[in-house]
Amino acid sequence: YEQANISAGLKGSPLSDLWFNVYGGYQRIRNDLFCMDYYTEPIPADAPIVYNLTNTSNFYIGGDVNYDYKDMFGIGLNAKYQNWDADNEYAYLLKPELSFGAQVNFNPIKQLGINLGYQFIQRAKAKDIERLKAVSNLNIGANYELFENISIYAKATNLLNTKHSYYLNYMDQAMSFMGGMSFRF
Repeated sequence: YEQANISAGLKGSPLSDLWFNVYGGYQRIRNDLFCMDYYTEPIPADAPIVYNLTNTSNFYIGGDVNYDYKDMFGIGLNAKYQNWDADNEYAYLLKPELSFGAQVNFNPIKQLGINLGYQFIQRAKAKDIERLKAVSNLNIGANYELFENISIYAKATNLLNTKHSYYLNYMDQAMSFMGGMSFRF
């Protein structure tokens, strides 16, 4: 459980439609669950998976910048660096060290929204264990408002078709597609 998450920052909007957020802080997690085993793909069928608990903490610094132009075009950037400390080397495997994201939104007409995004996550490095492969995820999506509060959407993720793990021992397989309807109440 999270014992402490203390942060301080500065938010501002120096110009109309432009805002920023710069922050830093400290986080402490007690009894942080982690996996004691790491397998490269494929995972052996009879492989035991052992979990354990440890205490982890990190100092972090990050920032966001967003710009929106008349609800027609928007761009956002974010980055965060975390310096982790853990009692067990395996606890570092899935901890993010550096994360970066970018998002572009375009509304050519009021009912249609198109977005393109990118996410990068570099994992923390343990002393004696190889660092897990970074997450590099490019995605694209669109939504169309059929009626007020009723929309259809479609999204494609992992367009670069990279193999990476969001969770230990579970590789993200390939590109994925999702679509559906959304209802707002």
